[in-house]
Amino acid sequence: MKTIDTFREEKKSELLDRLEKNFADYKETLMSFTKQELIDMSAKIHAMSDAHSYMTYWNDLSDEDIDFYLEFQNPLEVVAGAWCEQNTDLSEMSYTLDALINRADEILAENPLVTDADAPIDNSLRRFMHVDLNDFLGKIAKQVIIHYPSDFSHDMKVLRAAENAEDFNDRRFVWHVCSYGTHIAWERDVFIKDTGDNVCMTNYSQDEPNMFGYIVEVIGKKGESIIGNVFEVGNYAEYAKHINETVEPYESVKLSYSNEWGVYAGKTVTVTKKDYEDNYKSLMSEKGAVAKVAYIPQDESKHAAILSEERSRRMLYPIGSTKRHLIKLNANLAEIRDTNKTSSTPPVAKQSINKRLKRGAEMSRNHRPQKQKQTSQTIIH
Repeated sequence: MKTIDTFREEKKSELLDRLEKNFADYKETLMSFTKQELIDMSAKIHAMSDAHSYMTYWNDLSDEDIDFYLEFQNPLEVVAGAWCEQNTDLSEMSYTLDALINRADEILAENPLVTDADAPIDNSLRRFMHVDLNDFLGKIAKQVIIHYPSDFSHDMKVLRAAENAEDFNDRRFVWHVCSYGTHIAWERDVFIKDTGDNVCMTNYSQDEPNMFGYIVEVIGKKGESIIGNVFEVGNYAEYAKHINETVEPYESVKLSYSNEWGVYAGKTVTVTKKDYEDNYKSLMSEKGAVAKVAYIPQDESKHAAILSEERSRRMLYPIGSTKRHLIKLNANLAEIRDTNKTSSTPPVAKQSINKRLKRGAEMSRNHRPQKQKQTSQTIIH
């Protein structure tokens, strides 16, 4: 319940930020009008002020209401327009909002939506909020992957398992996709030096021109759909370099064992990095069945600050259109493949998901257990 409430607060915070920007932009436009024009606009100005006050201080919107208003580029304008027609006491604003929801399809058709926003001239990175991950990421994978399309089904199993995770760090992933398939890894482990996920996400074909990367945050479930936020990372080689310049080393490893067998069955043990490296085979294959590996950073507060900074930075990206992104991606792929003839290159090195993950682990001499069992509480790589 706490996790659900926190994600609700994130969405509400995003709506409040947009309302504040809408109001600030509106007040800025008023500076260009004459005194007489401002007098003539007094009803609209009053409605905008009322709508801002009510939406930011007095409302108690449901999750569905918040999602509805986040559809709009200017939700303040939408509410103010409806309120201007009412022109009654502010205590009646709730009835105006109810009327908007009841006319949702009509209102959505009449007003500019976030997905209609023009792509920025500077081609800056975009974020895609509250999207169906299977649909959006699936379409990206279908466009990009040539040789290993089955990879994406593995990714969706990971994302579905994360839907019930209580720790936010278990819901945030780095996902990259290229002509040879995909990799997915927890963002927290990617930003810990020498983990298998760190090596895999920064060393695997990062210079390939058709390598595209995204940060994926799982929010929850809507019907049968897994809903989440997706953020572009830009040039993947540059992003991989950024990771390796930012990472925090780890000093110990927490191993959680299943109840199946072994002297550590049902236990959780913590070992130093040296013990983990020196006794890997014994810890992973002889003491019991490892269900989960958690790397403990040398400086946990610094690592937490890194992850917080990453999230804060990407939350400043302008909201993008998933449709426009797919069109742009298709155009980029056409240009890349026409130049590099990628589609005619036979698949090499990459064979199975497990072998690719093992390769990353071997390169770092620090391994992640291969997936044996997967539950709604545990994600195994």
